[in-house]
Amino acid sequence: MTNWTFKDPTSRCRFAIAGILAVGWSIAIAVYVRAAPAVDDDGLYQYDLGHSKKYLRQLEQVGGKAALWGNDFNEWFARLWRGRSLAYTIACLTVLVAVGYCLWCRPSSTGSQGDQDQPTR
Repeated sequence: MTNWTFKDPTSRCRFAIAGILAVGWSIAIAVYVRAAPAVDDDGLYQYDLGHSKKYLRQLEQVGGKAALWGNDFNEWFARLWRGRSLAYTIACLTVLVAVGYCLWCRPSSTGSQGDQDQPTR
């Protein structure tokens, strides 16, 4: 049995980051493989209530341009969590978590060594 003790914090941090990336990307690949390709339904798109010209005009009259932008943002955000887009979202979030962990476990340079570099008066 292998002893997985890390005496160096840098190697422990690298091992954790590699684990985060391996698990996250494995999940993203599994979701991508299992997800069905996007169906191009342009014919149905124009009859959908949320995309009709009448609905969009009424939405703009009630809430202005901000309501239209909010509606577009909500639709874009909802599409991130379906199908193959979900796989890309998981992969990007995995990278963000790994970078965040890397920044969090990086040793700070403002410790006692930084104070010794300062000239005393």
